[in-house]
Amino acid sequence: MVFTGSADGTVKVWKREQQRKGKKHSLNQTLLQQECAVTALAIDVPGSVLYCGSSDGLVNFWELEKGLAHGGVLKGRKLAVLCLEAAGNLVFSGSADKTICVWRRDGNIHTCLSVLTGHTGPLKCLAS
Repeated sequence: MVFTGSADGTVKVWKREQQRKGKKHSLNQTLLQQECAVTALAIDVPGSVLYCGSSDGLVNFWELEKGLAHGGVLKGRKLAVLCLEAAGNLVFSGSADKTICVWRRDGNIHTCLSVLTGHTGPLKCLAS
């Protein structure tokens, strides 16, 4: 599967299918349709949770193991989420507010462990 997020406010799922002349990706479903832009996507290392950051400061997530069921929304940002990284049970969200929130996931519950400060500009990239 391939996941895409767009400035049109959608998150889409594409599936790879075998065709007579090779393989092709076709649209499988739309997970999210909202007014604000999707600005970041990340999948945790086991491949069980998809995270989506938006220009409204929210992070939606879906549980892949439960058939792409919407798991909830992480709140706490006032400005756009510009980048995401997920590693194990930790999720990092970088924002236009120049900070990084570190979240710990326990099932569907996400707790903000800390807020990292120190940048003088919006966070555009994260890697773990």
